[in-house]
Amino acid sequence: MNTFKQWDEDLSGALSPREIVNALGPKHLNLGLSPRRVKELVDFIDVDNDGSISYKEFVRFLELTDIEPDYNPFF
Repeated sequence: MNTFKQWDEDLSGALSPREIVNALGPKHLNLGLSPRRVKELVDFIDVDNDGSISYKEFVRFLELTDIEPDYNPFF
């Protein structure tokens, strides 16, 4: 919950693609992902396809049982 709140810069209750880019960039995790990879990750997590990631989608993504075994968003 704390991580989600830190990344939710506008406190909207959902993570926008820009907030995800910021979270994965130098301000937070500094993963060095290309914009294309970030978009793939957002598209994978955004189950309801509304263009943002809700807390529920965020948690669901983090649960190992819901991640496809052969999907690795970082490679």
